[in-house]
Amino acid sequence: MMGESSSSSTSLLPGALGTRMIEEVFPHGLSAGMCVGPWRILRWLGQGGYGVVYLAEDTRLASAGSAKGLVALKFAVGRTKVEDPQARRRLLREGNILSKVVHPHVVRCLGQGVLHDVPYLVLEYIPGSDLYDWSALRNRTAREVVGLVGTLARTLRAVHGAGVLHRDLKCANVLVREPDGQPVLLDFGVGDYEGASTLTGTALPPGTAHYRSAQAVRFLLDDKNPPCARYHFTIADELYALGVILYRLLTDEYPFAPELPQPILYERIGEEEPTAPMLLNPRVPRSASDLAMRLLSKRPEERGASAAEVDEAIQRALSDGNGQWDGFLFDWDDGPSGHSRTTEETDTLGPIAPGHEVALMHAAAQRREYRWAQRKKKGLRKRPRLSVPTTPAPSASSKPDPGRLGRRAAWGLLAIACLTGLVWSTREMALSRAASQVSPTKDGQPVNTEKVRSARSQEQLVSDSTTVKHEGQLLEKCAAAAAVGLVLSACAGVPARAPERECPSAARKAMNALDVTLDDEAVLVLDVNRPGGMADVGTFQDGPVVSVLHEGFHLMPPGTLVYGRLWVSGARIIGHYDRAKLPGGEVIPVCFAIGSGYEQRPGIPKLWGTKAPGTVEISREVPIMVVRRFESE
Repeated sequence: MMGESSSSSTSLLPGALGTRMIEEVFPHGLSAGMCVGPWRILRWLGQGGYGVVYLAEDTRLASAGSAKGLVALKFAVGRTKVEDPQARRRLLREGNILSKVVHPHVVRCLGQGVLHDVPYLVLEYIPGSDLYDWSALRNRTAREVVGLVGTLARTLRAVHGAGVLHRDLKCANVLVREPDGQPVLLDFGVGDYEGASTLTGTALPPGTAHYRSAQAVRFLLDDKNPPCARYHFTIADELYALGVILYRLLTDEYPFAPELPQPILYERIGEEEPTAPMLLNPRVPRSASDLAMRLLSKRPEERGASAAEVDEAIQRALSDGNGQWDGFLFDWDDGPSGHSRTTEETDTLGPIAPGHEVALMHAAAQRREYRWAQRKKKGLRKRPRLSVPTTPAPSASSKPDPGRLGRRAAWGLLAIACLTGLVWSTREMALSRAASQVSPTKDGQPVNTEKVRSARSQEQLVSDSTTVKHEGQLLEKCAAAAAVGLVLSACAGVPARAPERECPSAARKAMNALDVTLDDEAVLVLDVNRPGGMADVGTFQDGPVVSVLHEGFHLMPPGTLVYGRLWVSGARIIGHYDRAKLPGGEVIPVCFAIGSGYEQRPGIPKLWGTKAPGTVEISREVPIMVVRRFESE
């Protein structure tokens, strides 16, 4: 590895701006053309909790006319100035770890240095995409994705054999290398090894919430632990994270939705079993589904004693002879297309260095438009339709109001009783009328037609009888249809059109207590139980919905759950919310509606087409506002 360099010898910038300019932007906003020692910055690659990474080239090779030597420069940067010292310690530890772990599927450290008292690592540049992007952009077979997870298991075997734990195994830290399609493990910034000093004082080590194991979250939620207790991260935790990766690759979903408020997410990880992958996606072989569920077991000992044992289980599963292994895991929504996801460039926009806020906002908007254009052009991946019913995911909402359920049931029973009476009365009147006008027998049975007199001919009587009978059957069918409609309406509780009503005084009082006032606006994630990114688009229909505030109102913070209903069948999408559950558990009445005061119209417009009648495509992130009156279109 390269030795440490002084800041005077590594602060280089073409032109007259020199060291002063690089000090002003370093290390957050280095631009193309700036140099760090022999490395010329090409572009920004990304930033995590403890570092920022740039793509750079070796000027010595370029000046000699040789092929460019590309590297990734990782600088120690905390999320705040207070975290900078810890970020520097973690980056130095990462350098030590990478010197212990030398493996074809682990990123190599080529050198390290210091610039303006900020340490940096010179890392091997891995061209490619992260694990989930690799899977999503190229529809894969079960054999391919499980085989790749097997390669990761063998990589972890080498890492653990060197006495190292990664502790943040997730999609973003696994790149699939081009052109050989092999996974490479990177970002050991929160890694640990035997004898290393403790860098954090929190109960759990740094990590990603929805990759944490059941035993880790149970430790965190255990009130019996002393305040200074620290969780001991083990290989079993690493194997659980590997199970999350496998589950996501097989189903396009996480075992537990990462958008859930963290207390609810941790409660589900600790107590609930995820749905088996083969039930979410019937193209998943049973042995692959069982393997994922084994790695996600609440009991650490059931996951396997080591990564080597997991790899052996993967190899046994791959050889089970099931023909599903070689079929594509997903379909494309829009059928065949003239464009190929495997050949089309997916990052043409490129990242932009932090510090250029306007440019970053513009780039974010461009990416959203580009992503939607890609979806419209080539179709979203989808799981095939299930042939067997599955148990729905548990709701994050609070228990339903018993009084409300009782009233709904009472109305439903009343509707059934009334309409049953109407059907019976209609039938009896029709038959009575027929019996009074025709022969004294019906279907071969005597009918009491005492003192019936008629001057009409037998032919006319039969004709009248047929007419009356048809009228009675028609009325009977109409009444029965009305009964079914009213009963279903009473059971569903969702009128075809959004009702208009004033905001109750109790809701106004509760919102005022939290300093939530009329026309205040916020942003929410439309369905708390549906996984996906904030910019993703989902399919919705009329009915109840549980959402979560992404940007809160004043004293009503992000993570607050809100309960309401959607109406999507009209010209605009209407949503009314009448209850909110604060992170502390308190439930209060509210008056929120989907929409923005900017438009001065209820709801939001329909921007995209629909996949099926009665549904609509909506971005998962929508604006809401406080209203004095719930309105329809």
